[in-house]
Amino acid sequence: MLVPGSHQQFIACIGETPDDNHKMSLKQQEVGVPDPLSLQLLVERGGIEAITATAGSVVFFDCNTMHGSTGNISPWPRANVFMVYNSMKNTVQPPKYGLKPRPEHIATREQFKSLEPQNQFIRD
Repeated sequence: MLVPGSHQQFIACIGETPDDNHKMSLKQQEVGVPDPLSLQLLVERGGIEAITATAGSVVFFDCNTMHGSTGNISPWPRANVFMVYNSMKNTVQPPKYGLKPRPEHIATREQFKSLEPQNQFIRD
């Protein structure tokens, strides 16, 4: 379920993100979630839309869109893929407030080059 337009709002969430939260957050998101009143206001403004699709479909949405889902109730597996695209000006910086860095597979600090657009098209 998605809350349309919620990606255009900032909701501050109370609490501290525990170390290694990435290991548990895809199973049960317990931190970094809005308080009930903020969630109610987002839904009153944008509504809730259930996204349905046929088998084999892919759904893309902005990662800042308020969303929720229940556990997979079907006998078939379901997979999530999270991708973040940033400007080259927005490279990973050392964490603030004494937090430890996120693992390399989540937030790389290796040197890399930006993608360059190609000026020619490949035709059959």
